[in-house]
Amino acid sequence: MLYFRPLQNSEKQTTIMIFDFPKLIFSLIFLFLSTVSIGQVFINEWMASNSSTIADEFNEYDDWFELYNAGSSPINLNGYYFSDNPNNPTKFQIEEDLLLDANEYLLLWADDDVDQGINHLGFKLSSAGEVISISSPQEILLDSIAFSNQFTDVSMGRFEDGGSDIFFFSTASPGSENEMPEETVIVQDPVFSVSGGFSSEAISVELITETEDAQIHFTLDGSAPNSNSPLYTEAIQVEETSILRAIATKEGLLNSPIKSQSYFIEQTYSLPVVSIITDPNNLFGPTGIYDNPEEEGSEWERFSQVQYFKNENLEFTIDCGIRIQGGSSVVLPKKSFRLFFDSEYGEKWLEYPLFEGNEVSRFRNLVLRSGYDDSFTQFEGTLLREPLGDKLFAESGGFVSHSEWAVLTINGEFWGIYEIRESINDHFIESHKGWEEDEYDLIRFKREGPELKAGSFEQWNALESFLENNDLTDSANYAQAEAMIDVEDLINLMAFVNNSSYLSWTWGVSTFKEKTPEGKWQFIIWDLDRIFNFIQFRSINSYTSVDSVYWPNFITSGLLENEIFRNRMLNR
Repeated sequence: MLYFRPLQNSEKQTTIMIFDFPKLIFSLIFLFLSTVSIGQVFINEWMASNSSTIADEFNEYDDWFELYNAGSSPINLNGYYFSDNPNNPTKFQIEEDLLLDANEYLLLWADDDVDQGINHLGFKLSSAGEVISISSPQEILLDSIAFSNQFTDVSMGRFEDGGSDIFFFSTASPGSENEMPEETVIVQDPVFSVSGGFSSEAISVELITETEDAQIHFTLDGSAPNSNSPLYTEAIQVEETSILRAIATKEGLLNSPIKSQSYFIEQTYSLPVVSIITDPNNLFGPTGIYDNPEEEGSEWERFSQVQYFKNENLEFTIDCGIRIQGGSSVVLPKKSFRLFFDSEYGEKWLEYPLFEGNEVSRFRNLVLRSGYDDSFTQFEGTLLREPLGDKLFAESGGFVSHSEWAVLTINGEFWGIYEIRESINDHFIESHKGWEEDEYDLIRFKREGPELKAGSFEQWNALESFLENNDLTDSANYAQAEAMIDVEDLINLMAFVNNSSYLSWTWGVSTFKEKTPEGKWQFIIWDLDRIFNFIQFRSINSYTSVDSVYWPNFITSGLLENEIFRNRMLNR
C-alpha cells in the first residue's frame, strides 16, 4: 500500500460559521439531547477517478466514497444531506431508510444517477479536488473533507478509520477497514521547458520532474508513453510539427499522469486551433472509435488531452473523454466528435470564455461538428448553413447554442475546419437558465418520437393529451394551450422551419419547460446542415403533416384550428 499525505489535509480543519442566536441555542440543545451517533459518522475513504477498482451493481465504475460509523449505535441515514458544494451543504438528501451499523462501513456512489438506487447520490466527484460533506436532517454539519488533485484508481482516506490524518492509498478498501499505509509517494508530473505553441524554427525542449531519481519516458507521435518508451536523457529537438508526451516513473511508486504539448513548427492558421492528443489506438484499429463509428455509449469513449490555441497563444489544456458524434453522418470520412469533461479525467468543467457574446463560460460537453452535409464530404458543402441558421434564429429571438469555427488537428495532423459548439443537454439548460437539475423537463425530438433528456414526461404527456383531445377553436381551450406553450416562441420556430426548409427539425429540435405554474414549453434548434436546400425540400409542409417524419406537427395542427393563432402565424 502506498500513500502521500497532503499537508493541507493533514491537520484538523476549522470552519467558522455565523449563526443567529436562536438557531445556535437550538443547535446546542439538539446536540445535547441527540444520541451518541451524531458526530460519529465520518467520510472515511473516497475515490474521484475510478477506472477499474470497483464497479457498482450496474457494472459501472463510478466515483464513490465510504462512510464509517465510529459510534456504538446504528445510524439511519434517512433525511441526511450530502454535498460536494460547501455553499450548498443540503444539495442532496436521502429520502429512504438506509442503515449504517455501529463500527461498520457503507459505500455510496457519487454518480449523479439516483434512479439506480438509494446508495446512488445526485452528484459526482471531481478528481481535480473539491469538498464532500454530510449533514444531519437538522442541517447540522457532521463531517466534511477537502481534497486536491486525485489519481486514477488511487483512493484517499483516513488512517486510522475516523481519524484526522489523510492519505492516498494505492490499494483501496471500499466498505472495509483502511490498512496502515507504507511511506512512499506518487511520482511528480514531468514539466516541459517550452509550452505548446507555434514556432518558425525548430525548438529544444527539456523535461524535468521533482521526484528524485525518477525517470522520464516520452513519445513524439501521439502514442501514450510508458516505461518502454524512449528514455529522456537530454533536450529533445523538435524540428517538425509534433506532439511531445511524457510520463515520469520510479520503481515502487505510482507513475505520474501523462503530460503532453503540441508544437507547430513552420505552420500557421488564421482560425483558432483545437489540438486533440490521444493514442492512435484510441481512434484506429479494432477498438478505435474512428474505425468503429457506429458504436455508441461510454464503453466507446476514449481518453484524450485537448489544447486550444487562439492567435497562436495557448489558452488552455484539459484532459477529457472523446466519442464519435452524430447519427447518419458517422459513416462519412470527416466525422464529428463530442468532448466530455468529467472528474474521471481531472477537471469536472472546462472553464473558459470560448464563445463571443455567450454569458456562459463553463462547459461539461462540447461538440466538434464536421458539417455533415454542409462539409467538404458533400458536393455542395459550405460549412455555412448551420452557423447562418443559428444566427438568423437567434436574431429573431430564438434560443440557440453558441459556436465558433476552428481548425482541428489530431496528434498534430490537420483534420479540417470544424465548428466548436455547445452541446444541448441538461448541463446546457442549467448553465444558461440557472435552474437546478430537478427544476425543469428537457425533451429532444427524434424520428421515432420524443426522447427524455432530463426531468419526466408527465407535463409533456399532459400537453399532448390536451392538444389532441380538446377543441382549440374554443377560446377557453386555446387560452389553456397558451398557458402551456410559449406560443410566440413556437410561431417563431415554425416561421424559421418553413422559410429555411429546416426539414430535420422533427429530429433536431429540443423542447424544455421550467417546473413552475408559469413555466411554458420553449424550443431550441439543432442539426441545421440541410437548411436552405429549397430545390430538394421545396414542398415541405411543417404545419399540418402528421407521419413518421413530421410527428411533432400535432402541436401546430390543432392550434391552427384557432383563428387567433392562425392569424398570428400568417402575420409572422
